[in-house]
Amino acid sequence: MELNVIKAISDKFTKEEFLEGDPHIFLKGDHEVMFSAAHAVSQIRNGRYKKSETYTGVLAKLLNSYARYPAIVKTRNLFDDANYDPESFYRQELIDFIKVSKIQCLIDLHIMKPSNHYDIEMATGNGANIQGQWWIINEINGTARENGIEKIATDENFFALNPNCIAADISKKCGIPAIQMEINWKVISDEKGFTKIYSFLKGLNTVFDSY
Repeated sequence: MELNVIKAISDKFTKEEFLEGDPHIFLKGDHEVMFSAAHAVSQIRNGRYKKSETYTGVLAKLLNSYARYPAIVKTRNLFDDANYDPESFYRQELIDFIKVSKIQCLIDLHIMKPSNHYDIEMATGNGANIQGQWWIINEINGTARENGIEKIATDENFFALNPNCIAADISKKCGIPAIQMEINWKVISDEKGFTKIYSFLKGLNTVFDSY
């Protein structure tokens, strides 16, 4: 992936330059794994501004455009946080969508600080949000390592235990595994690292091929 393309899409999220009227967009796809990027634009949590994680939106859009993954992407700050607030228009529409689709797993993308030791970390609610199906984590770990991602953690710094977070809410109300995936900014911020993460995520449809 060329850095100028990545940054051009990223800037659209920073400036909220999307023509769609809704504060989020659904991107239709062909796979049973779906991506979410609720923090692609800035958020307000408990009255405090939180910076956007624009590269999650870039990943979701590219995975849809080039690999046909379904996705939901936040495009406008409504002075809310879909991964925290007790009530969320984003989460409710996502729940409604999944209930009438063939989605088997949701990956909710986030960016973690570069000071974090790991390249990626998966928050599963100590297994609750993946319905106790730990084989999914094992398969994702394998796909990550195949793409040169070695420093991987699960439920060490992030847990997705809050019932209002996207992964926990989707898992409970839709009955599917849902994972909050934290990606290290240090890894994804350059062209080589972004391409590595993109290739890893692109391969996640194979996780369910044998099951």
